[in-house]
Amino acid sequence: MAGLSKIRTIIAAGVIVITSAGGLAAQQVIRLDNDVCMRGLKALGETLQADIKITTPPRKIAGTCRAQKLRLRGGGVDLEIGDIQWPSGTLIALETGKVPESLNLSMTRVRVIKAPADTPVWAFLKAQSAGSKRMDVNLGLRYKPEDSELIIQQAYFDFQNGNSISLRARMGGVSADIPQNPAVSAAGYSAKRIELRLTSGRTSVNPALAAIRDAIEQKMEQDELGGQDFKRTLKTLASKVIGPFLDAADMVDLKRLINDAPRARDDIVLQMNSANGFAVAQMAFIKPEDRLAAVLEGFEVSFAYGPRAH
Repeated sequence: MAGLSKIRTIIAAGVIVITSAGGLAAQQVIRLDNDVCMRGLKALGETLQADIKITTPPRKIAGTCRAQKLRLRGGGVDLEIGDIQWPSGTLIALETGKVPESLNLSMTRVRVIKAPADTPVWAFLKAQSAGSKRMDVNLGLRYKPEDSELIIQQAYFDFQNGNSISLRARMGGVSADIPQNPAVSAAGYSAKRIELRLTSGRTSVNPALAAIRDAIEQKMEQDELGGQDFKRTLKTLASKVIGPFLDAADMVDLKRLINDAPRARDDIVLQMNSANGFAVAQMAFIKPEDRLAAVLEGFEVSFAYGPRAH
């Protein structure tokens, strides 16, 4: 019996050693996985030339890195992000200064605290997340190094009130090396496809349409066209400037939208395609008043509002 007791003791000790070692190994794997997430977040901050502060270190769960309560500051922008997630390992390419071949970022409860005052897009996003308002953002990119092509699969902004903006694009001439000065590098890009979709929801006014309307009205006043019937004048200008580049059905939808704006009864979709790519650099050599015409001539443009937008 004494021998049997010793055997049991040895087996029990072995089980304890094995399970302890397994537990330590599992903890080591978890730590390494979380290190990959931390490296990715750090690389993202360095690429954006921004300082990222987090309340707790990012964690890897089921192949996805997740961090909560972030503060991102850099380039005149100050963002508060409630939650950010990305596939583990996909941000590591940023450490070497390369564009990831695949990237998906999902952010919730985003608030723009500070943004450049002279940038209309940032001013708009700040207004949409002011006070108690927040927005969710999804960004999906794919890079094809063999074609030097960047595909924006989705840049989606959900304003949590039924209104959203979605952008898809295909850009050529994009180097695998992340540029030190994105604005300068962008001049060498060529736009092959752009799709912009606006979805209207529960609010009586679509905020994006309201911002666009205000910008157009301001421009018309600068051109001494203010004080007239705004919608009638705008439809006349649209027929003259944009009409030659749109199909008849597209033009009907555009005029219906002008009548409804800043409210919208349905989705709005603008698509622009260029078989050879529209060189961004040429815009620097075109007078501001001629740039719209140059863009319209460089793309096949289609517009839909309502049932045709689905």
